[in-house]
Amino acid sequence: MSIRTRVLAVVGAFGALYLSFYLGTQWGPSATSKQTCIIQDTMDALPTLTPSAWNEESYGDVIGIELGNDYSRVGIFKDDQFILIASDEGQTKTPNYVTLTDQGVITGLKAKEQADDNTENTIYDFRHLLGRRFPDTSLQQEIGLLPYKVVEKDSRPSIQVQINGMEKLYSPEEITAEILTRMKTAAEHWTSNRITHAVIAVPTYFNDAQRQATKDASAIAGLNVLRLMDEPRAAGLAYELDKIRRLERKDSVWKEWEDLHGNALLEAPAINCRGVDDEYCYLVFNIEERGCDVTITSVDYGVFELLGNLTDDFGNRDFDHDLFRYLFNLAHEGVAHFDMSEDFEAIDRLNFEVKEAQKTLLMFPSADINVSSDNAENILSTTVTRENVQELHAQGSDYKVIGLVEKALFDAKLEKRAIDGLIVTGDPIYAAKIHPILQGYFVGAKLHSDIKSDEVVVRGVARMAGILSGEYLDGCVDYYPIDILPLSVGIETAGGLYTKVVLRNSIVPTRKTKLLIPAGDSQEKVVLKIYEGERELVKYNRYLGSLELDGLSRTQRGELEIEVAFMVTPEFKLIVTAKEKDFDHEVEVVFDDGTLRHERWQEEVDDILMEAEKTYEADLQEKDKAIAEDSWKQDKFGVLLLSSRKEN
Repeated sequence: MSIRTRVLAVVGAFGALYLSFYLGTQWGPSATSKQTCIIQDTMDALPTLTPSAWNEESYGDVIGIELGNDYSRVGIFKDDQFILIASDEGQTKTPNYVTLTDQGVITGLKAKEQADDNTENTIYDFRHLLGRRFPDTSLQQEIGLLPYKVVEKDSRPSIQVQINGMEKLYSPEEITAEILTRMKTAAEHWTSNRITHAVIAVPTYFNDAQRQATKDASAIAGLNVLRLMDEPRAAGLAYELDKIRRLERKDSVWKEWEDLHGNALLEAPAINCRGVDDEYCYLVFNIEERGCDVTITSVDYGVFELLGNLTDDFGNRDFDHDLFRYLFNLAHEGVAHFDMSEDFEAIDRLNFEVKEAQKTLLMFPSADINVSSDNAENILSTTVTRENVQELHAQGSDYKVIGLVEKALFDAKLEKRAIDGLIVTGDPIYAAKIHPILQGYFVGAKLHSDIKSDEVVVRGVARMAGILSGEYLDGCVDYYPIDILPLSVGIETAGGLYTKVVLRNSIVPTRKTKLLIPAGDSQEKVVLKIYEGERELVKYNRYLGSLELDGLSRTQRGELEIEVAFMVTPEFKLIVTAKEKDFDHEVEVVFDDGTLRHERWQEEVDDILMEAEKTYEADLQEKDKAIAEDSWKQDKFGVLLLSSRKEN
C-alpha cells in the first residue's frame, strides 16, 4: 500500500470519526450487527468506515439501480445477500421503453412490444437526451435517428407526443422518472416497505448537467439519490476489488509468452500499476446494442481513480453484422442467387435469425439458419458453428475491440502489462465474445467473470447501497470504498490571495474551519468568495460562488473574528457557512455535487496540478508582492486570516 494512500486512509478514518461526532451520527457497523470486526493486521488493514447513516434519520432500505441505455435493473442487499429484484412481469431487466397513450403511461416490456404500432408516442434511447443542450451538433445527429419528435424548449430537448388529440411536451427527466418509478415500485413490492433512497449507476462520460438531470428524474420518481456512481467503479465494487491487493503475475506465464514470441516482444512484468505498491488496475469493457465504453480504473485500498475512458459506437450489432453480411452474401451466391437488398421482409427475417443464432451458439456448438419471405421461399437454409462465427469476428470485430483497448491504454498512459484485472459488462451473449479477445491480449491478467455480465453493475450499486444502509456486512467490512477530493477548495483573502480550507486528496466526507478577521476597521459586512484550485492567487483558480455576512459588530480590526466552515458531504455537495464568533448569526451557501466531481476528468485535474507546480515560484513572488504592497487595505469587504493579520 502506498504511503500516500495509507496516510489518506488514516487521516480519513479520524476525519470521518470526528465528522460523525460533530453531526451526532454513528459510523461503523450498525448497533444491531451480530458480529464484531477485529482487524488482525493493523499495518495493512484500513479502519471500517461503514456509515449506518449520514443524517440522523434512518435511510431504511436503500436500493441500487442500474439506469442503462437499453435496460434498467434494480437490486438490494438484504441479510448480507444480493437480491436482483424482478418486475411485475417476472423480468429482472426492464426495457427502457415508455409509451404515452390516451389512457395513460405504459412502461417496460409491454411498451416495447407495441412500439411498432405507436412509433411517435413510444419513447426509447432517452438517456442520451438527459442534461443535453438542444443546439449541440452531436445531439442533433442522434435526434435525427429517433422515430419520435424532439423539439427545443428553453435550449433543452423536449419530447413532443399526441395525447387525446393535443400536443404535449415531456422532458427527458419526466420520461426517465417513469422507468425509475417502475424500479422503485418493484423494490417496494419485494421489501413490503416504502423506498425513498437509492444509489444509481451512470456512465463515466456523463457530465455535471447529465448527472444533475439524473437526480432530477429521481426526485420526480420520489427517490433521494445518496450517490451517483460511475459504472466501472460499480463493476469493481461488485467484484470487491476494493478489498484485495494487487495480484502478482506468475513467472511461468511470462516465461510461456517469451517462449512463444521471443524477448523482443516481451516487456518486463510490472510489479505494480503505476509505481504504486498494491494498486490494482482493471479494465472494464461495457458493450451495449449501439455502443460501448472502455474504462481503466485503479483501486488502492478502497480509493478508486479513473485513469482513462473512451466511448465508441461499436456494439452488439457489429458482431451481428459480421454474421449478417456472411449469410447475406451466402444467399446471393447460393443456388437461388437471391438478392435480399430489395426484400425488407427477408432482411428482417435474417436479422432475427442472426440474433437467435448468437443466443443458440452461447449454449450449443451449432445453430440452424432458415430464411423465407412472402416473395420467395427457402431463400437460405444453412448451419453455422461457433468456429465459423469466431473466424468471421476475427476478420472484423476482433480488430475493432483491440483497437479500442489500445486507445484506452494510450489515453491512460499505461502499457498493457499494467492491467491486473478484466471485467466485461453487458449482454452475456456478446460479453462471451469479448472475453477471449481480452484474455488473448492481456496475458496474465485475471478475467473476473463469476457474475453474469449483465448483473455486474447493478450488483455493485446495490453493494454501495447496502454499505450506506448498514445492510452489507460480509462478516467484516475491512475496507470502505472511499472518495477523495481531487482539488483544494478555499476562499479569497484580501489582496487576491487564495487560502485553501479543504486540501486536495482529503477523504470525503470532511469538515474544515478557518478563523478570519475583517480587513478594515468598523467593517459592517464581509463577502467571502469561494474558489477551487491549487494556485496561490485566486485569479488563477476556478470561481465557484460567494456568500455575504452582514450586520457585523463595528469594531477595530482584529477585535472581531469570523469562523468559516467548509463541509463536503458523501455526495460531494459543498456546504460553506460563515458566522461571527460568539454570535448566532450565520449564513450558508450550498454547491451541489456536480461542482466538485472531477474524477471522470482526471486528465483535466492532472493539467491543473502540473500548471500549479510549474508556476509555483512565480506565484510566490506575485503573492509576496501583493502582501508587500498592502493591497488588502483596498478591499472594502475583504478578510484576513487570523494567523496573518497585520497591525497598523
